[in-house]
Amino acid sequence: MQILLPIALLAACGQPPTSNTTAPTSNDRVLAGPFTGLRVSASSDLTGDGTSDVMIAAPGLNGEGAVYLFDGNITGAVGADQASASFQGEAGDVGEGLAACGDVDGDGNSDLAVGMPWGNNGRGGVYLLSGPLSGEYGPADATRLPGSVVDSATGYTVTCNGDFTDDGLADLLIGAPYTEGFGVAVEGGTVYFRSGTDDFIANFSTAYSDSHMGLEQSLAMREDLNGDGLDDVVLGASGASRVHMMFAPFQGTYDSNAPMAVYIGREEVDGMGHALDVGDLNGDGYADLAVGAPTFDRKQGSVGILLGPFAENDTVSVASEGNWLDGQDPLELAGYSVVIAGDLNGDNMADLIVGAPGAVTSGKDAGVVYIIYGPGELQALSGADVVLVGTTEHGRFGTSIAAVPDATGDNLHEVLIGAPYTDVDNKIGVGAAYLFHSPLASRAEQGDASATFIF
Repeated sequence: MQILLPIALLAACGQPPTSNTTAPTSNDRVLAGPFTGLRVSASSDLTGDGTSDVMIAAPGLNGEGAVYLFDGNITGAVGADQASASFQGEAGDVGEGLAACGDVDGDGNSDLAVGMPWGNNGRGGVYLLSGPLSGEYGPADATRLPGSVVDSATGYTVTCNGDFTDDGLADLLIGAPYTEGFGVAVEGGTVYFRSGTDDFIANFSTAYSDSHMGLEQSLAMREDLNGDGLDDVVLGASGASRVHMMFAPFQGTYDSNAPMAVYIGREEVDGMGHALDVGDLNGDGYADLAVGAPTFDRKQGSVGILLGPFAENDTVSVASEGNWLDGQDPLELAGYSVVIAGDLNGDNMADLIVGAPGAVTSGKDAGVVYIIYGPGELQALSGADVVLVGTTEHGRFGTSIAAVPDATGDNLHEVLIGAPYTDVDNKIGVGAAYLFHSPLASRAEQGDASATFIF
């Protein structure tokens, strides 16, 4: 195993929210919502028109939550009425988990998974919408995958682009980060596995449940990590600053005899595993791992890359594994979101996108997003190739990120960024999302975005 860049893992572990939607409240800020951009995602085609799409969640909308789907080539000021498709949920913050999937149900079309972590009488779960999508949808139009543990936040995160069972269908991983009773100091989280058209959520990783496993952007499953040709799984447990790798094939409940590798953070409270992504950053044909640790070193945060292929049954302290890409300032939360994108600059290499929503630019928590082209050889995020700057105090630009498959026909991917606590028209914490079409300027502000989404 090799290490390329400094590695930093996530930071903000936190406790379950006191209200449905997680938000950084303070004595002088009563947030209105709907928290547009708390989650964002993208797909090569969910509408069936052959073009890429972007998905933007507004989990606080009308106390129920909603997800809106737009053409990835859209520009200008964009409202909910311009959506190609929408999903309006029931009470339970629909959209806190959000993922564009491959074909889950076998009809040849891409599908959409939407989490409802506080719905289902507190047990949470996931809605699965079968593509192609067009028009307005509600719970009656979706397959419902209910959680079973009260207050576990089942559906807080979901990912669904791997094929664990080699049946040609996309499978799902569903996070439940606040499940308790697994003997850990902080809430024990678990992750559930759903294979293809199975109509239930099976307990996927009870033996490996860990502190806050399945929180935020801590699941990945679309790449082969050990070179055997099968998709594997990465699970972040940010409360314990650990990352677990689990290798296919999977049969039944995942147990302690299954091959696994564990990576341990630099600090006990650096939040490693809060956000992660997989992809081939150095072009050698093997999947690599990007990990974020947003609470590292006084919440300055850090991010880095582990290069594949990975060995089974390794236990590695990443403190000894090479350099780290650290954030620039205390409380920046660099690595809160991490994405390995397709080519953003035309060099035919995958690129790294890192969110630091706590950065002070135009004010506290305005946020910043760093982009590093190719594998890079940087020692700090201050040397990033592109810096996208949040300009709204408290907006937390960079809380969520998605790489959008080429939407404009130039063979470059685009960048979608959520700033879910942005103030709009004197309303506090309404939220917004920003779409930047490539090619990207070396420095740009949120107001320079090709499209701005406000609901």
